[in-house]
Amino acid sequence: MSSKVKLIEGENFIMVEEAGEEEVINLMTHLEAEYSEVEHFSILLNEKRTLLAGSELKANGYVQEDTIIYVHKTLAEHTEDGSSIEVRLQSESFFRDVWEKTMTDSLNAPSKLNMEEQMRGLKKEIGAPYLQSCLTAYENEQAIGIIMPHIEPGTKEEGRLFYFGVLPEFRRQGRGRELHHLALTKLRKEFGASDYIGATSHNNTPMLRIFEANGCNLKAKRNLFKKTRLIN
Repeated sequence: MSSKVKLIEGENFIMVEEAGEEEVINLMTHLEAEYSEVEHFSILLNEKRTLLAGSELKANGYVQEDTIIYVHKTLAEHTEDGSSIEVRLQSESFFRDVWEKTMTDSLNAPSKLNMEEQMRGLKKEIGAPYLQSCLTAYENEQAIGIIMPHIEPGTKEEGRLFYFGVLPEFRRQGRGRELHHLALTKLRKEFGASDYIGATSHNNTPMLRIFEANGCNLKAKRNLFKKTRLIN
């Protein structure tokens, strides 16, 4: 496989984030054969590659589920603000429950993985330090959401958020922007990130506004194709 292919291997899913110069259909066929016990496959394609391969992907069982917007921010330009929000490490079970609640009515395409699979995917992607990325956000002693900062595997300074979410009852009150700003501060100060890469559905207007408010700039737009197969 080409070194230009960026592959994310999770619990029961494979995602191709960058397809390089590989022929897309051959690449996905190869991955489906290699990962014979995996049910869920995803690939992100820019507009040019979508035009070249989208129809053939659909003929091979893939469905275009979303368009993902990627943003970038140089964290040297990020300034720390005072905040009434604090984040804490809690038990894995407590964090998982809050995480699941933040997914309620999300404007991103729904995941086909249950929470057990989500947690196993987190552990597989980030590795042993995964718990340091499981942070519950509090305001006035009430849990209001979560942030999951980490350094992208295979890099030294690329900061990402595995997930970012605000509980439904605390949305539309400005807390999302403040919590995201705090997450960027943590990436810079505690995780040593020099850059931040964020991503969300093109349908998630509130998150896109948060990116803009916190100084993130458009990096790329990619179409998300997914395929699910049943494993006997």
